[in-house]
Amino acid sequence: MPKWALIFSVLMAIGLQTPNAQEIRLIHQEGKVQVCNSGDPESSARTMEYGRVIPGQKILIGKKSKAKLIREGGDVCELVHAGSYPVESLRFVRQRQSDFFSRLASFIVQFFEPSHPSEVKASYKSTINAISRSGSVPPMPEFPFEGAYPAGHPVWFRWAASCDTCRFVLELSDLKTRSKMLERSVRGTSYTCARGELKLSPGLKYFWTVRKEGTENASTPRVLTIVAKEQYERSLRFAEEELKEGDLVLQPLPRAAYLMQALDAAGLPNFSVLYANEVPAALRGNEQLRELAELHLLSMARARMQQN
Repeated sequence: MPKWALIFSVLMAIGLQTPNAQEIRLIHQEGKVQVCNSGDPESSARTMEYGRVIPGQKILIGKKSKAKLIREGGDVCELVHAGSYPVESLRFVRQRQSDFFSRLASFIVQFFEPSHPSEVKASYKSTINAISRSGSVPPMPEFPFEGAYPAGHPVWFRWAASCDTCRFVLELSDLKTRSKMLERSVRGTSYTCARGELKLSPGLKYFWTVRKEGTENASTPRVLTIVAKEQYERSLRFAEEELKEGDLVLQPLPRAAYLMQALDAAGLPNFSVLYANEVPAALRGNEQLRELAELHLLSMARARMQQN
């Protein structure tokens, strides 16, 4: 798999808006990096966030600080000296891996969504409500997705429905024997198994469904293939090695975003979501990552809903 397809996780960490030609995005920063409008006093500057850099702004680099930006075409700008830098005057340089960075920038244009995070959520909810109004529609599974699911990790389920406070019946069965492994009546649209509540064996397949309590109209079954925990660990290490080869030194947040998307791009969506919920201690409680992980899951769920 080409490295440019894996590194687009960095992009997920820094916004969900469609870049225009030559649009600039911040992908790395260290120390004191701030931004403000070009005509405003520097005292009004705020901490710069990963994402799109808007024309008409200026970037302020403090002592012993630096920032790295990328624009469409793959050119990179590194600011390593203290000072004020108008966005329009930034100097970009072609990289040694020019083809790689060019493909990376093209990937930004192709895959970034044009909506603000709140709009993504509102649009997704409106779609769920519209589908539900069309008749007796069962809940729509969101997670886990079909495919590999690593043993030894927490098992949790999530689905979408127009009624968030109704009671639902969640069931999981052995695909071969049809033996029921789990049946729970749940208020709301998610359920997390307690430690030891559900034991899934590597090499076996299971399927899960959810239905509104009091009805027999269940969701389309989703099949989980349980794999050894080591497969998850190997897949994560592979993504980390690809990141090193890409020569991008990333801070915890964009690094986590990269690994999330790398796992999804490798055809392992469950691994991707699990990683987003089991991040390093340095990012626990990070609100930006929580928002990113939620948008990532909704994006994948919406894509599968559209396919069906």
